[in-house]
Amino acid sequence: MAEDWVRFNEYEDVLSSTDLLALVAPKLREQPSHWKWMILAAHNGLQGALVCAIRDSSGTNILKERSAKAMLRWFNTFEGERPREHLDDFIALLKKYRKEYPCNGTIRQLKQLYKLHREFRNHFTHFVPIWWSIEIAMLPPMIESAGIFLAVLIFICGVLLAVAMYWREQALDALLNARWFGWVNPAQTMLAYAALIGEHDPNLQLYALAVSTDHGGSALPARDAGVPFYEDCGLLTSPVRADAEPMALDEMHVHRLQTLDAAEYARLIRMTVPETQQRDASWATTREAVQTALGRASSLLGLEVPPVIRHVASALDRGEPVSGEQWDELEFARFNATLDSASQRAGRRADDVMSPHARACHNLARVAELLLMWRGAPNYCDIAYEAAQIAIEAQLWPGDEA
Repeated sequence: MAEDWVRFNEYEDVLSSTDLLALVAPKLREQPSHWKWMILAAHNGLQGALVCAIRDSSGTNILKERSAKAMLRWFNTFEGERPREHLDDFIALLKKYRKEYPCNGTIRQLKQLYKLHREFRNHFTHFVPIWWSIEIAMLPPMIESAGIFLAVLIFICGVLLAVAMYWREQALDALLNARWFGWVNPAQTMLAYAALIGEHDPNLQLYALAVSTDHGGSALPARDAGVPFYEDCGLLTSPVRADAEPMALDEMHVHRLQTLDAAEYARLIRMTVPETQQRDASWATTREAVQTALGRASSLLGLEVPPVIRHVASALDRGEPVSGEQWDELEFARFNATLDSASQRAGRRADDVMSPHARACHNLARVAELLLMWRGAPNYCDIAYEAAQIAIEAQLWPGDEA
Protein backbone atom coordinates (compact mmCIF):
# COMPACT_ATOMS: atom_id res chain seq x y z
CA MET A 1 0.00 0.00 0.00
CA ALA A 2 1.54 3.31 -1.06
CA GLU A 3 1.67 6.09 1.51
CA ASP A 4 0.04 9.38 0.50
CA TRP A 5 1.94 11.33 3.17
CA VAL A 6 5.50 11.52 4.44
CA ARG A 7 5.61 12.18 8.17
CA PHE A 8 8.31 13.80 10.29
CA ASN A 9 8.85 14.51 13.95
CA GLU A 10 11.92 15.76 15.79
CA TYR A 11 13.43 12.27 15.96
CA GLU A 12 12.78 11.40 12.33
CA ASP A 13 14.37 14.74 11.43
CA VAL A 14 17.63 13.64 13.09
CA LEU A 15 17.51 10.17 11.58
CA SER A 16 16.90 11.45 8.05
CA SER A 17 20.02 13.62 8.39
CA THR A 18 22.18 10.72 9.57
CA ASP A 19 20.78 8.65 6.70
CA LEU A 20 21.93 11.32 4.26
CA LEU A 21 25.43 11.33 5.80
CA ALA A 22 25.66 7.57 5.31
CA LEU A 23 24.46 7.81 1.70
CA VAL A 24 26.74 10.68 0.66
CA ALA A 25 30.01 9.79 2.44
CA PRO A 26 31.00 6.87 0.14
CA LYS A 27 30.59 9.12 -2.94
CA LEU A 28 32.85 12.01 -1.88
CA ARG A 29 35.93 10.81 -3.77
CA GLU A 30 34.03 10.49 -7.04
CA GLN A 31 31.93 13.61 -6.51
CA PRO A 32 33.62 16.19 -4.23
CA SER A 33 30.68 18.59 -4.62
CA HIS A 34 28.73 16.23 -2.37
CA TRP A 35 30.62 17.82 0.54
CA LYS A 36 27.83 20.40 0.43
CA TRP A 37 25.33 17.74 1.48
CA MET A 38 27.70 16.38 4.11
CA ILE A 39 27.90 19.85 5.67
CA LEU A 40 24.15 20.48 5.53
CA ALA A 41 23.25 17.00 6.82
CA ALA A 42 25.79 17.16 9.67
CA HIS A 43 24.55 20.60 10.70
CA ASN A 44 20.87 19.70 10.45
CA GLY A 45 21.30 16.42 12.32
CA LEU A 46 23.30 18.09 15.07
CA GLN A 47 20.80 20.92 15.46
CA GLY A 48 17.90 18.47 15.60
CA ALA A 49 19.67 16.34 18.18
CA LEU A 50 20.35 19.44 20.31
CA VAL A 51 16.62 20.14 20.27
CA CYS A 52 15.79 16.57 21.33
CA ALA A 53 18.36 16.63 24.14
CA ILE A 54 17.56 19.94 25.83
CA ARG A 55 13.85 20.53 25.19
CA ASP A 56 11.88 20.97 28.41
CA SER A 57 8.28 19.89 29.12
CA SER A 58 6.84 23.17 27.81
CA GLY A 59 8.92 23.08 24.62
CA THR A 60 9.75 26.77 25.02
CA ASN A 61 13.41 26.60 26.07
CA ILE A 62 14.46 25.78 22.50
CA LEU A 63 12.78 28.90 21.09
CA LYS A 64 14.04 32.44 20.60
CA GLU A 65 13.43 34.56 23.68
CA ARG A 66 10.55 36.59 22.24
CA SER A 67 8.89 33.48 20.83
CA ALA A 68 9.26 31.62 24.15
CA LYS A 69 7.64 34.50 26.07
CA ALA A 70 4.75 34.61 23.61
CA MET A 71 4.16 30.88 23.95
CA LEU A 72 4.25 31.02 27.76
CA ARG A 73 1.72 33.87 27.77
CA TRP A 74 -0.53 31.85 25.47
CA PHE A 75 -0.21 28.74 27.67
CA ASN A 76 -1.49 30.79 30.62
CA THR A 77 -4.76 31.76 28.92
CA PHE A 78 -5.13 29.72 25.70
CA GLU A 79 -6.85 32.76 24.28
CA GLY A 80 -6.49 33.82 20.67
CA GLU A 81 -4.49 32.11 17.96
CA ARG A 82 -1.52 30.00 18.99
CA PRO A 83 1.68 32.00 18.35
CA ARG A 84 4.05 30.85 15.67
CA GLU A 85 7.13 29.21 17.18
CA HIS A 86 10.63 30.32 16.15
CA LEU A 87 13.49 27.94 16.88
CA ASP A 88 16.55 29.49 18.47
CA ASP A 89 19.78 29.90 16.54
CA PHE A 90 22.17 26.93 16.27
CA ILE A 91 24.86 28.65 18.37
CA ALA A 92 22.32 29.58 21.05
CA LEU A 93 21.09 25.97 21.18
CA LEU A 94 24.68 24.77 21.46
CA LYS A 95 25.30 27.15 24.37
CA LYS A 96 22.16 25.95 26.14
CA TYR A 97 23.32 22.38 25.67
CA ARG A 98 26.78 23.20 27.01
CA LYS A 99 25.19 24.83 30.06
CA GLU A 100 23.22 21.66 30.79
CA TYR A 101 26.08 19.29 29.89
CA PRO A 102 29.24 21.35 30.56
CA CYS A 103 31.73 18.48 30.26
CA ASN A 104 30.95 17.56 26.65
CA GLY A 105 33.25 18.70 23.86
CA THR A 106 36.74 20.18 23.61
CA ILE A 107 37.57 23.77 22.66
CA ARG A 108 38.87 22.55 19.30
CA GLN A 109 35.64 20.69 18.58
CA LEU A 110 33.54 23.70 19.53
CA LYS A 111 35.55 25.93 17.20
CA GLN A 112 34.96 23.44 14.39
CA LEU A 113 31.21 23.55 15.04
CA TYR A 114 31.20 27.36 14.99
CA LYS A 115 33.03 27.24 11.65
CA LEU A 116 30.61 24.59 10.32
CA HIS A 117 27.67 26.83 11.15
CA ARG A 118 28.90 30.32 10.31
CA GLU A 119 31.28 29.80 7.40
CA PHE A 120 29.85 26.79 5.62
CA ARG A 121 26.25 25.92 6.45
CA ASN A 122 25.07 29.53 6.23
CA HIS A 123 26.87 30.11 2.94
CA PHE A 124 25.46 26.95 1.38
CA THR A 125 21.94 27.63 2.65
CA HIS A 126 21.99 31.25 1.45
CA PHE A 127 24.28 30.87 -1.53
CA VAL A 128 25.05 34.04 -3.48
CA PRO A 129 26.52 34.03 -7.01
CA ILE A 130 30.24 33.67 -6.37
CA TRP A 131 33.17 31.40 -7.20
CA TRP A 132 34.06 29.58 -3.99
CA SER A 133 37.10 27.28 -3.65
CA ILE A 134 37.26 25.17 -0.49
CA GLU A 135 40.31 23.20 0.63
CA ILE A 136 38.98 19.68 1.12
CA ALA A 137 41.47 18.91 3.90
CA MET A 138 39.66 21.34 6.23
CA LEU A 139 36.25 19.68 5.85
CA PRO A 140 36.71 16.25 7.52
CA PRO A 141 37.64 17.75 10.95
CA MET A 142 34.39 19.73 10.96
CA ILE A 143 32.28 16.70 10.09
CA GLU A 144 34.20 14.63 12.64
CA SER A 145 33.49 17.18 15.40
CA ALA A 146 29.83 17.29 14.43
CA GLY A 147 29.75 13.48 14.41
CA ILE A 148 31.25 13.24 17.90
CA PHE A 149 28.70 15.67 19.31
CA LEU A 150 25.92 13.94 17.40
CA ALA A 151 26.92 10.56 18.85
CA VAL A 152 26.84 11.98 22.40
CA LEU A 153 23.47 13.61 21.79
CA ILE A 154 22.00 10.41 20.36
CA PHE A 155 23.22 8.64 23.50
CA ILE A 156 21.46 11.24 25.68
CA CYS A 157 18.14 10.83 23.87
CA GLY A 158 19.03 7.37 22.56
CA VAL A 159 15.91 5.48 23.68
CA LEU A 160 13.60 7.80 21.78
CA LEU A 161 15.76 7.76 18.66
CA ALA A 162 16.13 3.98 18.77
CA VAL A 163 12.38 3.58 19.12
CA ALA A 164 11.77 6.01 16.25
CA MET A 165 14.20 4.04 14.08
CA TYR A 166 12.47 0.74 15.02
CA TRP A 167 9.05 1.87 13.88
CA ARG A 168 10.34 3.69 10.83
CA GLU A 169 12.13 0.55 9.61
CA GLN A 170 9.00 -1.47 10.29
CA ALA A 171 7.00 0.98 8.19
CA LEU A 172 9.35 0.37 5.25
CA ASP A 173 7.51 -2.80 4.37
CA ALA A 174 3.73 -2.74 4.81
CA LEU A 175 3.59 -6.22 3.31
CA LEU A 176 5.56 -7.52 6.28
CA ASN A 177 3.06 -5.90 8.66
CA ALA A 178 0.14 -7.47 6.85
CA ARG A 179 1.88 -10.84 6.56
CA TRP A 180 2.60 -11.14 10.29
CA PHE A 181 -0.36 -9.23 11.73
CA GLY A 182 -1.87 -11.14 14.68
CA TRP A 183 0.54 -14.07 14.22
CA VAL A 184 0.05 -16.79 16.80
CA ASN A 185 3.75 -17.06 17.66
CA PRO A 186 5.37 -13.64 18.23
CA ALA A 187 8.82 -15.25 18.00
CA GLN A 188 8.31 -15.80 14.26
CA THR A 189 7.18 -12.18 13.85
CA MET A 190 10.32 -10.90 15.54
CA LEU A 191 12.55 -13.18 13.47
CA ALA A 192 10.93 -11.86 10.29
CA TYR A 193 11.43 -8.29 11.46
CA ALA A 194 15.06 -9.00 12.37
CA ALA A 195 15.61 -10.37 8.87
CA LEU A 196 14.09 -7.20 7.38
CA ILE A 197 16.29 -4.76 9.28
CA GLY A 198 19.29 -7.03 8.71
CA GLU A 199 18.91 -6.36 4.99
CA HIS A 200 19.41 -2.64 5.69
CA ASP A 201 22.15 -3.01 8.31
CA PRO A 202 23.97 -6.38 8.56
CA ASN A 203 25.57 -5.24 11.84
CA LEU A 204 22.21 -5.46 13.65
CA GLN A 205 21.39 -8.80 15.24
CA LEU A 206 18.50 -10.20 17.27
CA TYR A 207 20.32 -10.94 20.53
CA ALA A 208 17.63 -12.01 23.00
CA LEU A 209 13.94 -12.87 22.83
CA ALA A 210 11.37 -13.54 25.56
CA VAL A 211 8.17 -15.11 24.19
CA SER A 212 4.71 -15.18 25.77
CA THR A 213 3.34 -18.72 25.62
CA ASP A 214 -0.26 -17.98 26.65
CA HIS A 215 -1.79 -17.81 23.16
CA GLY A 216 0.42 -20.20 21.22
CA GLY A 217 3.82 -18.55 21.46
CA SER A 218 7.05 -20.54 21.69
CA ALA A 219 10.74 -19.65 21.78
CA LEU A 220 11.69 -22.70 19.69
CA PRO A 221 11.95 -20.73 16.40
CA ALA A 222 14.39 -18.37 18.13
CA ARG A 223 16.47 -21.35 19.26
CA ASP A 224 16.43 -22.86 15.78
CA ALA A 225 17.44 -19.49 14.25
CA GLY A 226 20.49 -19.26 16.51
CA VAL A 227 19.32 -16.37 18.71
CA PRO A 228 21.87 -16.37 21.58
CA PHE A 229 19.33 -15.95 24.41
CA TYR A 230 15.68 -16.98 24.40
CA GLU A 231 13.05 -17.88 26.98
CA ASP A 232 9.44 -19.09 27.15
CA CYS A 233 7.44 -16.81 29.46
CA GLY A 234 3.98 -17.80 30.65
CA LEU A 235 1.75 -15.47 32.63
CA LEU A 236 0.78 -18.21 35.10
CA THR A 237 4.41 -18.96 35.97
CA SER A 238 5.68 -15.40 35.83
CA PRO A 239 7.38 -14.09 39.00
CA VAL A 240 5.66 -10.74 38.36
CA ARG A 241 2.21 -10.63 39.96
CA ALA A 242 -0.75 -9.86 37.71
CA ASP A 243 -1.66 -6.87 39.89
CA ALA A 244 1.90 -5.54 40.12
CA GLU A 245 2.44 -1.87 39.36
CA PRO A 246 4.03 -1.20 35.96
CA MET A 247 7.62 -0.05 35.80
CA ALA A 248 8.08 3.69 36.19
CA LEU A 249 8.78 5.48 32.92
CA ASP A 250 12.41 6.53 32.58
CA GLU A 251 15.24 6.41 30.05
CA MET A 252 14.97 2.62 29.82
CA HIS A 253 11.18 2.24 30.09
CA VAL A 254 8.98 4.17 27.68
CA HIS A 255 5.22 4.31 27.22
CA ARG A 256 3.93 2.14 24.41
CA LEU A 257 2.47 5.18 22.60
CA GLN A 258 5.94 6.69 22.55
CA THR A 259 7.16 3.75 20.46
CA LEU A 260 4.33 4.26 17.99
CA ASP A 261 3.99 8.04 17.80
CA ALA A 262 6.57 9.97 19.80
CA ALA A 263 5.20 13.35 18.74
CA GLU A 264 1.66 12.53 19.89
CA TYR A 265 2.98 11.18 23.18
CA ALA A 266 4.99 14.35 23.77
CA ARG A 267 1.93 16.47 22.98
CA LEU A 268 -0.27 14.56 25.41
CA ILE A 269 2.13 14.62 28.34
CA ARG A 270 2.76 18.34 27.90
CA MET A 271 -1.01 18.99 28.08
CA THR A 272 -0.90 22.41 26.46
CA VAL A 273 -4.70 22.54 26.32
CA PRO A 274 -7.27 22.59 29.14
CA GLU A 275 -8.34 19.23 30.57
CA THR A 276 -11.88 19.52 29.20
CA GLN A 277 -10.58 20.23 25.71
CA GLN A 278 -8.17 17.27 25.85
CA ARG A 279 -10.96 15.02 27.13
CA ASP A 280 -13.18 16.04 24.22
CA ALA A 281 -10.36 15.42 21.75
CA SER A 282 -9.64 11.97 23.21
CA TRP A 283 -13.29 11.05 23.12
CA ALA A 284 -13.43 12.09 19.44
CA THR A 285 -10.48 9.75 18.84
CA THR A 286 -12.33 6.98 20.70
CA ARG A 287 -15.55 7.58 18.76
CA GLU A 288 -13.72 7.37 15.43
CA ALA A 289 -12.01 4.11 16.44
CA VAL A 290 -15.32 2.59 17.58
CA GLN A 291 -17.02 3.58 14.33
CA THR A 292 -14.14 2.14 12.29
CA ALA A 293 -14.17 -1.20 14.09
CA LEU A 294 -17.97 -1.57 14.13
CA GLY A 295 -18.26 -0.50 10.50
CA ARG A 296 -15.73 -3.10 9.37
CA ALA A 297 -17.28 -5.80 11.57
CA SER A 298 -20.78 -5.11 10.23
CA SER A 299 -19.65 -5.99 6.69
CA LEU A 300 -18.90 -9.59 7.70
CA LEU A 301 -21.68 -12.15 7.54
CA GLY A 302 -22.13 -14.24 10.67
CA LEU A 303 -20.12 -11.98 13.00
CA GLU A 304 -22.17 -10.83 15.97
CA VAL A 305 -21.19 -7.59 17.67
CA PRO A 306 -22.01 -7.63 21.40
CA PRO A 307 -24.81 -5.06 21.90
CA VAL A 308 -23.17 -3.76 25.07
CA ILE A 309 -20.38 -2.20 22.96
CA ARG A 310 -22.87 0.00 21.12
CA HIS A 311 -24.83 0.75 24.32
CA VAL A 312 -21.79 1.91 26.27
CA ALA A 313 -20.39 3.87 23.33
CA SER A 314 -23.74 5.66 22.83
CA ALA A 315 -24.07 6.47 26.54
CA LEU A 316 -20.56 7.90 26.73
CA ASP A 317 -21.12 9.90 23.55
CA ARG A 318 -24.26 11.49 25.07
CA GLY A 319 -22.55 12.11 28.40
CA GLU A 320 -24.84 9.68 30.20
CA PRO A 321 -23.71 7.49 33.12
CA VAL A 322 -22.86 3.83 32.52
CA SER A 323 -24.03 1.39 35.18
CA GLY A 324 -21.73 -1.03 36.94
CA GLU A 325 -23.60 -3.92 35.34
CA GLN A 326 -22.94 -2.52 31.87
CA TRP A 327 -19.24 -2.08 32.63
CA ASP A 328 -19.07 -5.70 33.84
CA GLU A 329 -20.90 -6.88 30.73
CA LEU A 330 -18.46 -4.91 28.57
CA GLU A 331 -15.51 -6.53 30.34
CA PHE A 332 -17.03 -9.95 29.65
CA ALA A 333 -17.48 -9.01 25.97
CA ARG A 334 -13.83 -7.93 25.82
CA PHE A 335 -12.73 -11.25 27.34
CA ASN A 336 -14.76 -13.28 24.83
CA ALA A 337 -13.58 -11.21 21.85
CA THR A 338 -9.98 -11.68 22.99
CA LEU A 339 -10.46 -15.46 23.15
CA ASP A 340 -12.15 -15.47 19.72
CA SER A 341 -9.29 -13.46 18.26
CA ALA A 342 -6.64 -15.68 19.86
CA SER A 343 -8.31 -18.86 18.58
CA GLN A 344 -8.31 -17.54 15.01
CA ARG A 345 -4.79 -16.14 14.88
CA ALA A 346 -2.75 -16.95 11.82
CA GLY A 347 0.42 -19.03 11.96
CA ARG A 348 -0.75 -22.54 12.64
CA ARG A 349 -0.02 -23.28 8.98
CA ALA A 350 2.91 -21.94 6.99
CA ASP A 351 0.67 -20.23 4.42
CA ASP A 352 -1.68 -18.64 6.97
CA VAL A 353 -2.83 -15.04 6.87
CA MET A 354 -5.05 -13.23 9.35
CA SER A 355 -8.62 -13.61 8.08
CA PRO A 356 -11.07 -10.66 7.99
CA HIS A 357 -13.16 -12.41 10.64
CA ALA A 358 -10.17 -12.83 12.96
CA ARG A 359 -9.13 -9.20 12.45
CA ALA A 360 -12.67 -8.06 13.24
CA CYS A 361 -12.57 -10.02 16.52
CA HIS A 362 -9.19 -8.41 17.23
CA ASN A 363 -10.73 -4.96 16.68
CA LEU A 364 -13.79 -5.71 18.82
CA ALA A 365 -11.52 -6.71 21.70
CA ARG A 366 -9.58 -3.48 21.21
CA VAL A 367 -12.78 -1.41 21.13
CA ALA A 368 -14.10 -2.98 24.33
CA GLU A 369 -10.76 -2.33 26.01
CA LEU A 370 -10.77 1.23 24.68
CA LEU A 371 -14.25 1.95 26.08
CA LEU A 372 -13.31 0.43 29.43
CA MET A 373 -10.59 3.07 29.73
CA TRP A 374 -13.36 5.62 30.24
CA ARG A 375 -14.67 3.87 33.35
CA GLY A 376 -12.53 6.02 35.63
CA ALA A 377 -10.14 8.87 34.96
CA PRO A 378 -9.06 8.31 31.33
CA ASN A 379 -5.40 7.85 30.47
CA TYR A 380 -5.12 9.80 27.23
CA CYS A 381 -1.88 8.15 26.14
CA ASP A 382 -3.36 4.65 26.49
CA ILE A 383 -6.48 5.77 24.63
CA ALA A 384 -4.41 7.15 21.75
CA TYR A 385 -2.44 3.90 21.54
CA GLU A 386 -5.52 1.64 21.46
CA ALA A 387 -7.19 3.81 18.83
CA ALA A 388 -4.01 3.74 16.73
CA GLN A 389 -4.00 -0.06 16.74
CA ILE A 390 -7.48 -0.13 15.22
CA ALA A 391 -6.44 2.48 12.65
CA ILE A 392 -3.38 0.40 11.68
CA GLU A 393 -5.56 -2.61 10.86
CA ALA A 394 -7.78 -0.42 8.65
CA GLN A 395 -4.72 1.05 6.90
CA LEU A 396 -3.27 -2.38 6.14
CA TRP A 397 -6.55 -3.65 4.68
CA PRO A 398 -8.38 -0.59 3.32
CA GLY A 399 -11.90 -0.83 1.97
CA ASP A 400 -14.93 -2.81 3.00
CA GLU A 401 -14.64 -6.56 3.32
CA ALA A 402 -17.51 -8.87 2.65
